Amino acid sequence: MKGIRPGNKHPKKPFIKGDPRINRKGRPLLSFVIKNIRKMDKCEMTETFAVLMRKTKDDLEKIIENPQSLTRDVGIAKALDMWISTGDYSYVQAYSDFIFGKPVIKVDSTNFNLNANLENSSEKELARKAKQIISDISDNDNED
Repeated sequence: MKGIRPGNKHPKKPFIKGDPRINRKGRPLLSFVIKNIRKMDKCEMTETFAVLMRKTKDDLEKIIENPQSLTRDVGIAKALDMWISTGDYSYVQAYSDFIFGKPVIKVDSTNFNLNANLENSSEKELARKAKQIISDISDNDNED
């Protein structure tokens, strides 16, 4: 059927006047805190992040609750506080990626121990060779 999408709650109902699904105001605006953090350059972000990383959880909560605190400090302090509370690194990952850059992940795809001739082999022989390859790989990982 035309026009039906998997996530569509109202597949056959078109918009009508006064329909609550119509978003007349558009996308919600970003908060003031996020706008100020986005305006920071890398040097300011690094300094602020370094200072706030040295604070204790109680100090971070004081910064968050203090109305005199800068909004950028409040935003970063909230992220650090959530990281401390939950242990979920994703709260501060965007800041660390901005400051230090995303880490380069190097994958070594060369393994010279894979000299197995798999043509004309039985299932048992293939299973034996696969176990041997896996043990060779795990032995190489343990050596590193």
